[in-house]
Amino acid sequence: MVRRERPRKTAACWAVDMRPRRIQKGISTEQMADRLRCADAKHVCSIETRYCSITMEKAIRGAYTLEALIVELEGVGGAIVVPFDLETLSKPALRSDNMRPGEAAWVVLEELKEAVASVQNLQAAISGGDRKAIVGIVEGE
Repeated sequence: MVRRERPRKTAACWAVDMRPRRIQKGISTEQMADRLRCADAKHVCSIETRYCSITMEKAIRGAYTLEALIVELEGVGGAIVVPFDLETLSKPALRSDNMRPGEAAWVVLEELKEAVASVQNLQAAISGGDRKAIVGIVEGE
């Protein structure tokens, strides 16, 4: 289906799952238009029905509103847009791989203590036939 007479300068980017995510969150088209900085609710409907393409800027704004957004770039394929905080990404890791032997020993000792406690709890849960407790131990609750 060709909608344009002039060729695009760039490939079109389509919002794949914006409408179901918006409805699931209880966000109206007017509210979504404000968050995407669109002209009006009609533009949001046009994006959701693939009548209009979406810019990457609007896709990122939509991802912040909807927690994630799937987009399809014409000629390339699909991608998931997931928002994250750049400040936390740029912070150094709390633990480095270059630990001194003493530091590594303390970390291993703490992990071993935790493992022994988990095994004892797991053994009691298995002996008692407590499925809920077994699942809780395995999932780290």
